Amino acid sequence: MTLTRFILMFALFIEGASAFAASAIDIERVERTDAGITIYGASPILPPGTKLWATVIKFNGKKLSDAQTLQDTKVLVTPGKKFVARLARNNRSTAYPPAVGKYQVEFYALFNRAWQEVVVLKSVGAKLDEQGRAIDSEPRSLPASPDLVKEDVLGSRVRALKTRRTIELTAADSVGTVELATKKITVEIHDVNAADTLLRAFDATKLSVNQAIMRAGRVGNGRAMSVLCHGDFKDGLGRRYLADDLIFSDGRANRAFKINDYATMLDVCATQEASYKSRRRM
Repeated sequence: MTLTRFILMFALFIEGASAFAASAIDIERVERTDAGITIYGASPILPPGTKLWATVIKFNGKKLSDAQTLQDTKVLVTPGKKFVARLARNNRSTAYPPAVGKYQVEFYALFNRAWQEVVVLKSVGAKLDEQGRAIDSEPRSLPASPDLVKEDVLGSRVRALKTRRTIELTAADSVGTVELATKKITVEIHDVNAADTLLRAFDATKLSVNQAIMRAGRVGNGRAMSVLCHGDFKDGLGRRYLADDLIFSDGRANRAFKINDYATMLDVCATQEASYKSRRRM
């Protein structure tokens, strides 16, 4: 057998073997909702009751910050080998649909007692002690799969579910959602002691609240931090922006907004839009 023929046969063997490798995660349908993203899928090899996480890793090829990510840490495989992942923002105080585009979602799970119930650990072939605790987390009964990769868990190299899928959201996915009118966000710093003089402004559309506050610098002592949400609000009056103070001139935070480590400036504008629509209905 010539070397070239051997290499060709070996390559065909590897290709054939990979073709029979089992998939752990199959995406069947996705929905774009007011709260985030809902993924309907199936898991051909994971037993019913398996718990896993689904987390958005990237949007249109770019990594997301903690404030911008969407996640569901309570995904459960059903007796019919199906699952539903409802990915929502860490800051759950506001609801608006995620942007249209491509999202890379990571599915992750370990097979130890901290993650799974005893019945699941027995189904996947993990070794258990008399108390039902996993001696090791290797899922021996699960078939070979590109979705199961070796990881270091408490000093042992065992397989864990760690795989990524790319999904695409389009406007057609947004049936029933309420779109934000805000298209651009500006932060302005005003000196209220000098006839409300505008000291400076910057684009905060893609910033978290913490990032915007840091960029705003010294606020208080007469300086207020205002948020302008630019968009077509279609009220018949030609209104093109909504505005309110995020930080008042005395340094107090505006309690109308949720300011925490997971809040984004879009969250602030979503709150402003909700308040504006509520006033118009009165």
